[in-house]
Amino acid sequence: MTASSFSHVKITGVATVVPPKKISLDDEAFFYADAPEKLAKLKTAVGLNTRCVVEGDTTPADLCEDAAKRLISGMNVDLTTIDALICVLDNPDYKIPPTSCVLHGKLDMPTTCMAFDVNHGCAGYIYGLSIASAMIESGMCKRILLLAGDTKSKTINIKDRVSAPIFGDGAAATLLEYSERESPSFFVIGANGKLHQNIMIPAGGARMPCSDKTREEQTDEFGNTRSLENFTMNGRAVFDFTMNTVPKNLKEVLTYADISPDMIDYVVLHQANKSILTNVAMRAGFRDLSKVPTGTLNKYGNLSVASVPSVFSDQLSGQLSTQKLRLLISGFGVGLSWGAAVINTDRIYCPEPFVYRGEK
Repeated sequence: MTASSFSHVKITGVATVVPPKKISLDDEAFFYADAPEKLAKLKTAVGLNTRCVVEGDTTPADLCEDAAKRLISGMNVDLTTIDALICVLDNPDYKIPPTSCVLHGKLDMPTTCMAFDVNHGCAGYIYGLSIASAMIESGMCKRILLLAGDTKSKTINIKDRVSAPIFGDGAAATLLEYSERESPSFFVIGANGKLHQNIMIPAGGARMPCSDKTREEQTDEFGNTRSLENFTMNGRAVFDFTMNTVPKNLKEVLTYADISPDMIDYVVLHQANKSILTNVAMRAGFRDLSKVPTGTLNKYGNLSVASVPSVFSDQLSGQLSTQKLRLLISGFGVGLSWGAAVINTDRIYCPEPFVYRGEK
């Protein structure tokens, strides 16, 4: 594991954006005509209901741009004070240039502001926070704008019922800055690349370029249809990975921070599955499940790299805006990778989720 701690970095603002189009499970009831009990289970045990998805040619960068503008406007940020723009996503607008450089121009950032991408998925927000925190703690930067977004729905075959009902689209902008006062944070991050094939899009990169062959659809023994260009997930393997890895990771970061579960105000987990979230929290030693928000998944779906900040905006907006909080946050998935952090916040800018205003 990679452990790191920081003493003078604080989050001062978070803004989340979701697209206006909503799809409910009831809209897709025909997929479950022969198994209505499966539809009921998805709603109760898994915690799914509606998800927000983009239309047309909207990209993760478009959502990130809107989230950034909402944050900058809402906090009246002087752009000349931002030293770095970090964009975390796994579906860039172009092979080159980096999406961060494109957004640097669209946001009218100063030339003194560096820009780079982090190619990552579900754990990417934790990775991004740790990178930004290290840059600030080292003295390299005073203020960093961290953007994280995904439009996973565009990569999933609607006939793939393992993945299609789960994922929504969204983006979040987070402002981090140097703090004169001590503001301790603790990170424990890891990965197991030998399991990478359990969540992937096989075709479309340098290893397997798109072709007529990769566009051919295949239906598996369970009736799920996808091509090599579609997102694919081995649900059983990912579940086992999560149960074996994430509770341990949460315990590790609590030990590293030298605090106990009862000293945490809220546990903000990647919104993968309601049952998974409650089980992970309990295995990590949390008995009060009111500390574990799960409702964001029910409203918006799994927002991948924007999942954790979407919970900030959706479930904890009032608390984050008016109180000092100690949070345990965790992301896990694509890679397979994981990361957890204990962070302290103090009355930050955190409005409820915005609806994307640039939908084409």
